[in-house]
Amino acid sequence: MTIVVNSPITGTPQTGLTSPTYTLTADTSPAANIKQWACTGLGGTQTGVSAHTASAPFILRAQRPLIYKGLSPVGSNGLLRSVPRNTLKMGVLKSVIPLAGQAPVIAQMWLTWDVPAGTSEADANSLMAMASCLLGWMSNQSAGIGDVARTGIL
Repeated sequence: MTIVVNSPITGTPQTGLTSPTYTLTADTSPAANIKQWACTGLGGTQTGVSAHTASAPFILRAQRPLIYKGLSPVGSNGLLRSVPRNTLKMGVLKSVIPLAGQAPVIAQMWLTWDVPAGTSEADANSLMAMASCLLGWMSNQSAGIGDVARTGIL
């Protein structure tokens, strides 16, 4: 994977957070196809938010397929029989408190990308445009996305 994290990273605007930053430290991942970072420091105003600890994790994770799938042979009719997908995932796992005085549990937020096999060779720019568009939209709508999680209103 070519995902590199330059720490600290600046968070996007969120209701209730002022100039959030996150200091990340490379962490040992649970599998060979995963890169993982622990959020070891917080900056800005993030009242009540905690950095990573052993009992209350705050982890960023990037995952690729363990084995990439390729295209099947073209059938006698000249068409592909099937187009398998290679799934890429990026996510955040964060310890949260479900009720005051209770033990933390893990909340998860994932971005999943199903890439049809062969596309990376035949139409790579479309994949790059997808990533650019989605991540720009998510960055633009970051506070709204956070508000949906908080209020349940889409």
